[in-house]
Amino acid sequence: MSTPPAIRSIPAAYDAGERAEYEALRGGCGIDRIAPRALADLTGADAARVPSPLRFRLFDPGPRDVRAAVLLDEHGLLTATATVVRLPGRLVLDCSNPTARQALGMPETVFAQDDPIVRMRLRGPALADVLGAAPPEAGALRLDLAPGDSRAVVCGTGTDRAAIYCARSGARACWEALVAAGALPVGSIALETVRIEDGEPCLERDFPQPQEPACAGVGEFAPTGEARVLVAIEHEGPRPLAQAILCSGGQQVGELRVGARSVLRAGRAVALATIDRALAAPGTAVDVDAGERVLQGAVMKRAALPVGSAAPNY
Repeated sequence: MSTPPAIRSIPAAYDAGERAEYEALRGGCGIDRIAPRALADLTGADAARVPSPLRFRLFDPGPRDVRAAVLLDEHGLLTATATVVRLPGRLVLDCSNPTARQALGMPETVFAQDDPIVRMRLRGPALADVLGAAPPEAGALRLDLAPGDSRAVVCGTGTDRAAIYCARSGARACWEALVAAGALPVGSIALETVRIEDGEPCLERDFPQPQEPACAGVGEFAPTGEARVLVAIEHEGPRPLAQAILCSGGQQVGELRVGARSVLRAGRAVALATIDRALAAPGTAVDVDAGERVLQGAVMKRAALPVGSAAPNY
């Protein structure tokens, strides 16, 4: 393997190239970089109670071993996200966003680790082949898998996807074992295309300021009556747009939030955008006003966080 699994910023693409990486995420299995995480490992009385500022989905998402959570400010606006992993006798909070740690009121010493924990993510329909076993369903854990003989926690974070946490000291062996089993290293272009196509918001990347929950794609975590919601769209033009206004019938109906160049859609780009709730159905046509020209576009799907992950950062 010519590209080592170094703990560093993820490249735009690895050796295979962005098209092969995209196809692995859609038809095989892709693996992203080894990412350092800020984890609070709580035991005893602290593990018996989930910190009160955390808000979970308003419906039962199934297994509760690994769950996405959000934090709202005093005005009910979304300010941060976190992932909560419940282990026997322990509660682990993945709060790599500094805003989340501040909102929880936990000192930085809580996140200090002798052997830092890192995370790598797998995604694709060949996930079971790479793990050598059935992956945990969304929201569930497996503690009996040890890629590369590394002690690991495998979290089911959605259909055909998993996040693996292990100690940094064993991360290289774990990563190399998964690659040897068929996982293809994927870079940020393929990951970002798939994330946006699938309508998965990332608060840290998409929303630098507090947001109404529905406008950030997390309305299911809090009662909401916002007139606009977050959707994935596609539109003309191979280049992603930094900003644009959505229009329908000559009226402004939303705004683009974050865009990406589509790996496979020739001459088209994808984006996450807020839009009037009444126009959020898949297939709804919209005009994307980029200033110099108006591009034709269409809604692909409503956006939502995966059940078992709130931290799709790259």
